[in-house]
Amino acid sequence: MYHHSELLPRQIRLAYVGYKNNGEKVRINLHSYREEKGSDDATVVYINNDSPNAIIDYSNGTAKNTLNKAKTLKEDKETADKASSEAAVKSSAESVARESSTRAASITASSVAESRAKETASAAAQQQQEQNQSVVVPDATPVTADGTVNSTDGYKWAIQDGFNWQTRKGHSTRIAPGGSLPAGFHWQVQ
Repeated sequence: MYHHSELLPRQIRLAYVGYKNNGEKVRINLHSYREEKGSDDATVVYINNDSPNAIIDYSNGTAKNTLNKAKTLKEDKETADKASSEAAVKSSAESVARESSTRAASITASSVAESRAKETASAAAQQQQEQNQSVVVPDATPVTADGTVNSTDGYKWAIQDGFNWQTRKGHSTRIAPGGSLPAGFHWQVQ
């Protein structure tokens, strides 16, 4: 069961029925809370395509390993911080180059570069200090201000917009801790 044009299904619908040797149909019931009565003596079950060990991006078909969630999240943050730092240094260097070419003859390019280098070093030191002040808690689940991440320690139900708990069959999914709320879904509040 796909949501919009995603490459990976969010759920799998499985319908099954048994047959006796004489060809007579036999209803199979495994007594699972997920089972429903289907048509033509079939039993139907919906299986979520999610994993506590991965963050799945259904739109592009990729998954990120979360066996060591704290380490994975920390590495992602470090990569993003490094890219941001490199972009700031490059932008500053380009700004220095532009400014030094337009300065009056009385101010040499080396003094401008020296001034910018000090500003860049100061900004980098301030950014590093801010990063050092942030606390990384092992196994912490990221929390977003808009509530689109399951920040609980357990699975959380997401129901497709326009449906409620009573009409959710085929229109809901369980989201693992740290998982994102799919577009067009809302959290079930019981």
